[in-house]
Amino acid sequence: MSVQLALVASLCFGMQTLAVQYGLSREDDTGILAATTLTLATSTAVLWTVVGVKRGVPAAPALGVLVPFVVAGVADPGLSRLLFYEGIDRLGPSVAAGILAANPAVGALLAVPVLGEQFTAVEALGVGLVVAGVAGLQLVRPATDVDDVDAVRRELRGATPRDLLVPSLGAVLLAASFVLVKVGLDGYADTLVATAVAQTAALLLVAPVALGSRGARQYVRRASPRALGAFLFAGVTVGTGWYAMFLALDLGTVVTVLPLVSTYPLVVVVGTYAAAREPPKSPWVLAAVMAIVLGAAAVQVV
Repeated sequence: MSVQLALVASLCFGMQTLAVQYGLSREDDTGILAATTLTLATSTAVLWTVVGVKRGVPAAPALGVLVPFVVAGVADPGLSRLLFYEGIDRLGPSVAAGILAANPAVGALLAVPVLGEQFTAVEALGVGLVVAGVAGLQLVRPATDVDDVDAVRRELRGATPRDLLVPSLGAVLLAASFVLVKVGLDGYADTLVATAVAQTAALLLVAPVALGSRGARQYVRRASPRALGAFLFAGVTVGTGWYAMFLALDLGTVVTVLPLVSTYPLVVVVGTYAAAREPPKSPWVLAAVMAIVLGAAAVQVV
């Protein structure tokens, strides 16, 4: 059952990415802040509902115990989701998701000095695959004056190395948040409540900025019902994905669950080609995304 739940989580995270890409307008940057706020509000509501159903009203822990989760939530999903959605807008969902999925490799590097963990040969191989995959995505960018028939490569048209840094920074923040969560779980073991707290901290960071942004408010007022519905759907799917992942971890092991969850970039790639109604014609793109997914899985199975 844990394998099926892990695949459900992967599907949910992939669907979130595609839904946000559907709702965003490349002509209006204020949509990214609105999308982040709406998805965070929805996923936070989903997670606290699950907490209420499964735990009832949880006993309030000491505030000091929650600090790592609050700080982690500011990093991810607060700032990292903003960067991820910006990456979707600049690079398309397939590439942005592939780069963000590199976070376990970054986390392995951070865990060495922070948690005193050893860096193994398998982790080194995983990091190497991730680096090769991200570098490969830069090399397969089509020229702006060339008609490219591949759906994923078309998303990269006009992208710059600076654009690739946007989701890369999101991956760093996501990895740092996981390290903080691991530190926090030493003092508070309820991962479901901890995640809901982190989501709430992210919402409290982003929501005031969105409410104070005239552009974001105007975007919500003039956005189409389809766009707003896509963001709300993304919030539901990402909240469901987190819950499915926790259930999978409760029933199975980290070694089997997390690598399966990290396959969500492949869901995005398949969805991108399906939406374009065309088969893949760029094996280098698929190889680059697959290298990132395999590298992330290699790091997590150690």
